[in-house]
Amino acid sequence: MKKIAVIGQQCSGKSSAANFIKAQFEYPVLLKFAQPIYDTIGALNRPKHRAFMQQFGDLAKLHFGDLIFTNIFKERVKEIENGDVTDLIICDDMRFGHEIEACREAGFKIMSINATRAVRQQRSEAQGFAFIENHASEVEVPSLIQQADYIVYDDGISMDDLKAQCDRFLSSVYG
Repeated sequence: MKKIAVIGQQCSGKSSAANFIKAQFEYPVLLKFAQPIYDTIGALNRPKHRAFMQQFGDLAKLHFGDLIFTNIFKERVKEIENGDVTDLIICDDMRFGHEIEACREAGFKIMSINATRAVRQQRSEAQGFAFIENHASEVEVPSLIQQADYIVYDDGISMDDLKAQCDRFLSSVYG
């Protein structure tokens, strides 16, 4: 089983990269650190709203500790390893040092996308997202990008170029 995590700031292309990688596997599983937040929003039948999700996460950490989502993620990785039939676990929302540590401990290979601020802001506006780069979930990311096994530099690369970079990443870490 292969395990991959993608790190980058808001609208850097993490989900696009994850989708390109997932398409190369028969039974991929997407696992997010923020999965409990997505599950709650889904159960409430509410649309994804970035500012709300950040506030919800902050509130959960305040009441249950800073590692609440990391601990849930680690348990879910173990469950998948022990039960689900999959050839890939991929995570596309890693944003904190303790999340990188958890992924490394679980055997994940890490790809980062270092997109320029202008590119990220343009994508955010095009998708109708609030561009919130000063939240705690974004501030630590730039210092973590250099810890990856493979770095994609994005100053406006095309989707074809991103896909090619994903292929190079897979070749470099898995042969």
